[in-house]
Amino acid sequence: MISKLWEEGTSIKKRTSYYGTLYKEAINGVEQWVANGYTDVSQVQNSNYYKYLPIYTSSYFNSNGLSADDYTIFYPGSTYTGLNVQGGRIVNSDIYAENGIIHEVDVVSYPLQNLDESLKKDENGTAFRNILETKVANSYLFIDWVEAPLTTEVYKKLYPDRNITEVYLKSYNSLPFNPNYEYYSGALGTSEQAGFTYFIPSNAAVETFTTELKERARVDDLSSLSKSVLGYFLNAHMVNEIVWPSNFKKSMNANGEFINGKGLSGVGFAESGVTKSTFASNGVKYNIDHVIKSKYFNTVYSEVLLNPDYKMAYYAYTKFFANSVVEELLKSPITGYLEENYTILLPSDELLKADGYTYNENDNTFANSSKLGSSMNADDRLKRLLQMCVFKRIKNDEVNTEIANFAGSPSLGYGGYGYAVNDYGDMIRFKDNKIQAVGNILDGDEVTATELKDFAYNNGRVFGIDKMLQFSHAQRNLLWQKGGKIRQYMHSLPSM
Repeated sequence: MISKLWEEGTSIKKRTSYYGTLYKEAINGVEQWVANGYTDVSQVQNSNYYKYLPIYTSSYFNSNGLSADDYTIFYPGSTYTGLNVQGGRIVNSDIYAENGIIHEVDVVSYPLQNLDESLKKDENGTAFRNILETKVANSYLFIDWVEAPLTTEVYKKLYPDRNITEVYLKSYNSLPFNPNYEYYSGALGTSEQAGFTYFIPSNAAVETFTTELKERARVDDLSSLSKSVLGYFLNAHMVNEIVWPSNFKKSMNANGEFINGKGLSGVGFAESGVTKSTFASNGVKYNIDHVIKSKYFNTVYSEVLLNPDYKMAYYAYTKFFANSVVEELLKSPITGYLEENYTILLPSDELLKADGYTYNENDNTFANSSKLGSSMNADDRLKRLLQMCVFKRIKNDEVNTEIANFAGSPSLGYGGYGYAVNDYGDMIRFKDNKIQAVGNILDGDEVTATELKDFAYNNGRVFGIDKMLQFSHAQRNLLWQKGGKIRQYMHSLPSM
């Protein structure tokens, strides 16, 4: 082994002199010579290729709060001694030589596969891998293949008997890490101190999840979904650090979600559905019997993200509220928010178009053909219309302010109406599943709300609506003028 980091307690694996090089892989159905990396170079000595060997020491385990179980889970039947190499023990340590140190072990260590290699040979991970290798128009979404003429010439000289004509460099994009890279790139330390984690759901679990996903998004094939949606799924199963069983409850994935769905109040590693644990040269791989829950697929916001009836609302949420309302709607036990509860009303594309709205995907702009008045433009009106449809509540064992329906509150009086304040700060009233904001009241109009019950959201409820909630007429600056609607309404009320 070759190492510069022998500081006590800092390393979990050591770089070996074993060097992975060229291999064959199918690119668009054709077997090609492939090397890991993204830069074409005239020499192939690269940190991408050196394999690492895990060494389990008591100093590392103690400093990271680990126990013997964190070792035996990967090597069933083996005994943790505080000085282990893979599934064996160091039986005679610190034998000094002129040019290094020798440790005698009771096991023959073979080069480990990296996470990418391990997944390729995992028969129960093919469904997950198929998503990782999704193609659109014959191009891979998450894999980059780069023709490498300089690298090709190097390998031609190294392996003249392999009939090498072209070498492609392989790397991944839009993911938290490259599972085919041996070196660690992250904030937690060096390649000897840290690594990556893959959670691989069973084929059956992925099939069940993707079937429901396609139904919700109304697509026939996963490739019809956006790259971001597929990326959310992949990121939910990837962690840019080593997840140890002892730290499982605290571990979060690349989406910022608890692996167990609830954090410290959730299940531990033993009850988590892990069916196999594997240590790779660049991290760890856990086979699991389920798909990890994600805020993008389980919260009320998932309806905005996936349902094609609400595309314009999705574009508007993304453009105007990515760092505000959207972040709120993504809060749930998955991300550590146990009592946040939301009710949202979703205007369909048809409703927004009827209101005068159009959306240009090329420049991400909204326009409104209706006369809006001098004090309000199309964006401002749309932002307010959407915020009027969001209600933030609290739901826990002691306090429950959830809006479970819009039936009203006959027992409280007020004509049987219930009242709620929306995200913008406007008051709305409701009765018999009919909702009114100020503009609807002035117009003598009602909005019918129908709950979407095909999916159980983990942080609230979603309702479809047949009309828009209106805060006023479009020319809101005229409403208080002589003869305006609000003045007429106020004069019609009985004197107090």
